[in-house]
Amino acid sequence: MTTTSTTSTAAPRDVPTAPSPDFAAELSRLKIKGRDTEPERALVFGGIVLFVIGVVLIVFALQSAHTTADPLVQNERIILAIFGALIGLSGVVVWARYSLTRYFRYWLLRVIFEERLQQDRTIEVLERIERKLDRPQA
Repeated sequence: MTTTSTTSTAAPRDVPTAPSPDFAAELSRLKIKGRDTEPERALVFGGIVLFVIGVVLIVFALQSAHTTADPLVQNERIILAIFGALIGLSGVVVWARYSLTRYFRYWLLRVIFEERLQQDRTIEVLERIERKLDRPQA
């Protein structure tokens, strides 16, 4: 009759939600400069500014269209309100595009790092199995 050890040295299988120190070290090793993301940051801010300008144009145009009795001025103001809506919509699109780009870049780096860790664990386990198979049976 043989006894087997039930202690395991394997790492837990659940994925941590907080960034690990190893992940932070890996990010710093990649040497991503802050200036590389500056255009994105400016475009995110620009999208927000466009949205605010669009909302202000809409409010101004509709308010001034309601305070006049001249149909020509009302039509001009309604066209200005539509233009403000287009500016606001394009601001939202620019903001969403560059915000998601920044998020997905971080997410992709995180996935790559986790896959590397998993690959290292798999190689370690396979090497242990290989060593056990290479030992002569007594």
